[in-house]
Parts: sequence; structure tokens; C-alpha cells
Amino acid sequence: MGQGQDCPVLEYRYVRGPEPGGSNFRRLDEVQQQARPFFRADEAEGYWVFTDHDVILEALQDPGLFSNGSVVPLEPDPPYKWIPMLIDPPEHGKWRHLLGLYFSPGRVHSLEEQQRIFARDLINKFRDRGSCDFFSDFAAIFPTTIFLHIMGLPIARLPDFMRWEAKILHATAESDPDRSIALAAMMEVGGYFSELIAERRTNPSKRGDDIVSHAIDWRIDGKAPSDADLLSSMLCCSWPD
Repeated sequence: MGQGQDCPVLEYRYVRGPEPGGSNFRRLDEVQQQARPFFRADEAEGYWVFTDHDVILEALQDPGLFSNGSVVPLEPDPPYKWIPMLIDPPEHGKWRHLLGLYFSPGRVHSLEEQQRIFARDLINKFRDRGSCDFFSDFAAIFPTTIFLHIMGLPIARLPDFMRWEAKILHATAESDPDRSIALAAMMEVGGYFSELIAERRTNPSKRGDDIVSHAIDWRIDGKAPSDADLLSSMLCCSWPD
């Protein structure tokens, strides 16, 4: 550990290789013990890491100083804009209000029985084997499929979304050092949603009670969002990660 003028500087790495479950929590506990309430990471261009609740909350409530425009420290100026994750107030609140309606306690509760049935179906597929790979056989499939339901997307596209998710959310510095694979996958997802939105605009019979169908009629301050912003919000919502 080096020592800056006013705060510690740690050799901290945002992205690490595969590790046993729970490793990251232990790592963060160790970091917190070394430096509270914050420290300076020496990685990339350098960035702040807050280790205490009160300081984290203070930063989250000061978007003028700590903008949501970048949430990955290795990408201080990302070439994409996930909505509402990567936008600041007041726009953030307007989009979050629209999207929050689809994840309200009441709506989630209404899906409970359907989700329980699906969970049992997944378990029954490997039950007779007597064992399973919990992540690949259940944990990866279950939440992504539920989100496809909420988004109004065909379950047949699950393999595509699993592939895109792996490239966008689970890449490492070794597998995608310049993020080109992740960006290409985002373009693929954007292209898929662009075609889907166009289809539901021109053919109302294809619409249902889902986010994509409703998004066509959304209004922000009385105006329809641009297609680029709609696609950004669809991309942001596509995975529970």
C-alpha cells in the first residue's frame, strides 16, 4: 500500500479472474479494514473506492460530483448509454418511474406462481441425474428467462441472450481486453430490439402486456423518447445482473 497526501492508495483491481464463490466479499472486507472510509485505486487512470455506507450514500446523492455517466472505472467515457443506469437526475428519475412500474411489488407478486412452476420445471430436468451444475443448469437460466417474460421476448431466444449476457457482463481482461467483443454484442442486442420495436409499431397485433410493447407509447416530458434512448433502456433492462 502506497500513501497519498490525504488518503491511502491501494493496488486494487476492479476485474479479476475466476475465483471461488464468496471470494469478492472477503476481498472487500479486507479492503475495508485497510482503508476507511475511502481509498484511491492505482488502476487505469485512477479512481476512488468508497468503503463505508455513509460515504457511499453521500456520493450517490451528489451526481454533480460523482456522475452516473460511467459506472465501470475502466471505462471512464463509455461509448454506450444504458438508461437509466448511466444517466443523472432529473432524467434518471423520469425513466426510473416508467421502468419501475414493471418491477413493482404488486407486479412481481402476480408472477410468483408462474415463476414457481418454471423453477420446478427446471429442477425436474436434472432431478433424476441426482446432481447438477447449479449455475449453468439453474441460476443462469432462471432469472434470464423471467426477464424475457417481463420484456415480452420469445423464450426461444434464450440461447442468444445467454450468449450476449456472457459477452457483455462476464468478460474478463483476458477474454476481452479492449471490450470490443462486449461492444459487438451490445450492437447485436440493439439490432434485435430495433427490429422488434419496428415490428410492434407497424403490427399492433404483435403487442402484449410487456415493456417492449408499452415502450412504443412512452412519453418523457410529453415527448416520445428517441429510438436510441428506447434501445438503451431495453439493453439496460435485459439482464438482472
